[in-house]
Amino acid sequence: MPTAAPGWRRLSPSAELFIDARSGARCAVRDTGVLGAARYLWTVTAFGEHQVAEGQTGELTEARRHAEAALTEYVAALGEAEGE
Repeated sequence: MPTAAPGWRRLSPSAELFIDARSGARCAVRDTGVLGAARYLWTVTAFGEHQVAEGQTGELTEARRHAEAALTEYVAALGEAEGE
């Protein structure tokens, strides 16, 4: 079982990472440097499945919110599939 401290971690001046401690799935936000609605690219990645969701937004807090919501949705679906 993966062990990681909860919360967002800054990887570089333009990238942050959040890891779900239970599943090991992770989401990231990257500042592309582009002005406007495409500035922040968010992704959700899972081992064995690669990238499972992505999007772009103009605000960092909104990108984090979208990434965490998609990660939560993915982890919930994973739990349902394992319960079948």
